[in-house]
Amino acid sequence: MYKYILEKYSGPASRHTCPGCGRKREFSRYVDAVTGEYISGSVGKCNRSSQCKYHYTPSQYFADHPELGKPSHALYYRSKAVQEAASAAPIPVGIIERQYLVRSTGTQSYFIIWLSRYFGQETIRQVINEYSIGCTKDGRTIFWQQDISGRIRTGQVMRYDPRTGRRSKGPGAMDWTHAILKRKGLLPENFNLRQCLFGEHLLKAHPDATVVLVESAKSAVICSALLPEFIWCVTGGKAGFSSERCRALAGRKVIATPDADAHEEWLAKAPMVANVVGCKIVVSDFLIRHCTRQQRDNGYDIADYIIDQLIDDVPHEHLADKIRNQLETYFIPDRLVGLIARCLKEPFKK
Repeated sequence: MYKYILEKYSGPASRHTCPGCGRKREFSRYVDAVTGEYISGSVGKCNRSSQCKYHYTPSQYFADHPELGKPSHALYYRSKAVQEAASAAPIPVGIIERQYLVRSTGTQSYFIIWLSRYFGQETIRQVINEYSIGCTKDGRTIFWQQDISGRIRTGQVMRYDPRTGRRSKGPGAMDWTHAILKRKGLLPENFNLRQCLFGEHLLKAHPDATVVLVESAKSAVICSALLPEFIWCVTGGKAGFSSERCRALAGRKVIATPDADAHEEWLAKAPMVANVVGCKIVVSDFLIRHCTRQQRDNGYDIADYIIDQLIDDVPHEHLADKIRNQLETYFIPDRLVGLIARCLKEPFKK
């Protein structure tokens, strides 16, 4: 039994773009009172009640999605059918055979060609191998999602402009490997997609490394090329920063580095995610301090910052040191914490 309430105001990031009227910072979403997570991006109420009147309640949402159960008033009670389904054997997580990943391995995607302007071939090969980055015959990049056990969940297929490194738009610019395989009849229609963090498979091999969370695979690859000592994992967007997506981070030290326009939203969600997952999370303000207001509104990310610096001929090692020094301040080694505590208790003698 779960209770849903309208999200309390905690700053501009707690108010969203209304699905009804399109006005920014006017939409209050319903959240789970226990976990603090949103039901859906469309479930909520517009604050412009006299003009817009958009109000999509949890009851209406669950009525539209009967497979999720039915809430009663502010409470959500699982229907009898859902209870019976829950007590039955769970549907296995959909897994894609590794042969598809192996076949896709290559360096001829437009993204890798563009990235070669800024990093050497050895570095490029290393990040391709680390993240198992693939490519299609028409130059699109495949960012394979492998979970902490090495199982392949899906792959995001992206087309980039080889001149600018920006995502292309239009038909076929973005797709998913599980969807492609389903269209070809190579996966069942009931394939149970459960996404994981991009880069999650690296966690087991580096149990003591600090994890840095970013929103996009492009950012993770660029950051890993510059700062390979950290494990760069990807949420897949703002909404991907959730306890469900981050469950593999249990027991880890995590630095969340969202795009600049999501800083306040992630700052508000971090304590809940850390508590549910069982990890330590801090939210970096590096981008906030190094981008303009316009860049922040446009969703400037750490990859944008790195490329801008490299275009300005800032040496790789200087740039790496600048970012590294910022990230390393978030988690002081335990021995240093103990030393500081002793110093505060017993000040230095003259």
